[in-house]
Amino acid sequence: MAVKVMKKLGMKFVKEFDNEKVPADSPLYRHILYRIKNLH
Repeated sequence: MAVKVMKKLGMKFVKEFDNEKVPADSPLYRHILYRIKNLH
């Protein structure tokens, strides 16, 4: 559901990455980066 909200806001998927500072077995280990253009 969050992906639909981000797309509706005009955000674009950039990449997925693993945060090495978080334990690998944590649900917070995997990150997804979205970017939105500056509106100004």
